Amino acid sequence: MKSVSFSKLFSKKSTIGFLLLIVGIVVGIQTNAIHGYNNFLIFKTSNFHLNHWINLYTWHKAEYMDQFLYSPAFAVFIAPLAAIPLWLGLIMWSLLSCFFFYISVTSLPNISINKKMTVFFITLIEFVTCIQNNQTNAIIVSCMVLAFICFEN
Repeated sequence: MKSVSFSKLFSKKSTIGFLLLIVGIVVGIQTNAIHGYNNFLIFKTSNFHLNHWINLYTWHKAEYMDQFLYSPAFAVFIAPLAAIPLWLGLIMWSLLSCFFFYISVTSLPNISINKKMTVFFITLIEFVTCIQNNQTNAIIVSCMVLAFICFEN
């Protein structure tokens, strides 16, 4: 049987993808299990409010414990996740964040895969914290990194 060294295993882009797939699914399930999805509930119900001409920016205390702070375009963007059951939407939201994070880390220009893995592991804890709270920060930062990459190319 051929042995695989630890350094070889963690020197591939597919390892980042696999780890993020696992993280996204586990965090989505965890968030649903502990009912820690207030932010996602705000996103999900914003689409309903927009479709029924209900003011997005008033307090909807019966539905969630915060205010909607985004543009109406975000309520349209979230429509596919609003149409599916909550538990599946949480997993898909986490996986969407993971997808953007994966693309931004693996696309970093002029950096070896080992350095990309270092960036990945240094930022992983903050990334997981962000997706555990169903925040948009991970997607926003990933888009900023991707914009930088486009400017560099």
